[in-house]
Amino acid sequence: MTGESDVEEPSALGDAVLILVEKGDGRLAFMNVRTGSVETRVELAKYPHELLVDLSRGYVLVGHYGQQSSAEPGPGGSSVYVVDLATRKVVNTLNCAPHGRIHGIAQDGRGCVYALSELDAMLLRFESALGATRPLAAMPVGGSKSHLITVTTDGRYAFSMNLASSSVTKLSLGEPQRPPDPLTPGERPEGNCLSADEAILFVTNRGSDTVAAVNVAEWTVERVARVRRDPLRVYLAGPDRLLVIFLEGRGLALLEQETLKELAYMDLPARPTAACVVGNGKTAFISLDSNHSLEVDLQTFKPIATRVTGNEPDACFLLPPNWRAAGGHDAR
Repeated sequence: MTGESDVEEPSALGDAVLILVEKGDGRLAFMNVRTGSVETRVELAKYPHELLVDLSRGYVLVGHYGQQSSAEPGPGGSSVYVVDLATRKVVNTLNCAPHGRIHGIAQDGRGCVYALSELDAMLLRFESALGATRPLAAMPVGGSKSHLITVTTDGRYAFSMNLASSSVTKLSLGEPQRPPDPLTPGERPEGNCLSADEAILFVTNRGSDTVAAVNVAEWTVERVARVRRDPLRVYLAGPDRLLVIFLEGRGLALLEQETLKELAYMDLPARPTAACVVGNGKTAFISLDSNHSLEVDLQTFKPIATRVTGNEPDACFLLPPNWRAAGGHDAR
């Protein structure tokens, strides 16, 4: 893989913009996928990590983890940055102090923002991204080294991935006095996503090299499948497939949602750190630790283009060219 962008045969995405966290540079990049050039870089603090894009409200949320990796000690960062999609500038900062190492971020259908402090295993809730600066509430998630969070659209439940305690905890957000309900789907659960109807929570277990399907209502593990080495993240890839990336395994796979059976696999030239899936499961963008973003056709499971990024590309999202005119998009 060279140090130049390879976009001789770009996808049919036109002037769509890839929004990408460049963790090592402390920036949020806006890259034109047709040309491979970066249009804008927004300066943030060192080592931002996860992002969430709300197209209907017109902003990006970026959590400030503040450490290069989860293995690095320290209090980390204590902010969530709100970046306006139109101006590409920071328009608000959600202050999570004294809670640090802000990693997982989520949002419900009402626009309430949730930030997960790995340092204190606390979930902070903000009334909105633009109208708040301090959390309205905080609740313990009941795990250790709590890394990622997912919240249901109706704001009733949150699910915390707790690496060190090898647990996933279910939080009843409307009943803060109710203790977290723990479940062990495997060793070191981290990656997760809800099914389209939010009935199933898919979880990648990095320590046991498995993917689990958890029944949200019953709060039981329905099925577990052995997968390849070190499954880091899982994403919906259309109505019946999942995309899984393998960090130390240096690969990605498509799984069938119903059975968790592997449908396709691809070796990668570097370690994947994050991905996003677009076009109802037709295309994916994979962030690689070689400082590249790889575009993959999920129908043929072949690479489309490679683009050079800044240092340590991480979470990403594809902004469609017509996002302003389309309107009415759901938060993602």
